[in-house]
Amino acid sequence: MDLSSARPGRDRTAWLASLTAFAVVVCIGCSKSVCHRDELEKVVSALSSVPANLRPELAAAGVAESCGSPERPMPPGLAAALKAQAGYGPQARLGVLKGIVGDAGLFAAACPAGPGALVHAARIEPGEASLTLASACRSGLAALGSDGEFDRAPFHALALGLATHHWMTEGGVSKRVARRLARALIGVD
Repeated sequence: MDLSSARPGRDRTAWLASLTAFAVVVCIGCSKSVCHRDELEKVVSALSSVPANLRPELAAAGVAESCGSPERPMPPGLAAALKAQAGYGPQARLGVLKGIVGDAGLFAAACPAGPGALVHAARIEPGEASLTLASACRSGLAALGSDGEFDRAPFHALALGLATHHWMTEGGVSKRVARRLARALIGVD
């Protein structure tokens, strides 16, 4: 469009408005998310097709495969924890805890009580560990569900869900997708 013959103000304003609208539409497709949106959407869709007891492993594998890049890598502790959870079995709990504790800054950002709450929960009776961790991280859990909903979830899964949700939402993943995947990791979805 030749702006030299445009009426002062009006045509130039319309042209700039059109250009701005076009730029916004183009930028929406070029999100700098830490995860591949289309791949995560496939994982979210697949969650409803598997039994509830397998959703934490599917969510963990899906996030591990769909997130992180050389430009925006996944924190190493979170990557290790997701891989441990995806592996299932008795070693999963220990692997998840090692990964989350190994990335104390990420867990501290997700739960105001910080890694100390996780260490404390690991030292008490399994039946009380989740209740203790859920209580300590109540403000971080508010985006994921209601009070009491997480009190019986395995505490290692609760820690993993919190840390993953925080990292994904801070990294530009939609709140809807991050919430669904975190709830699946925790085992309440």
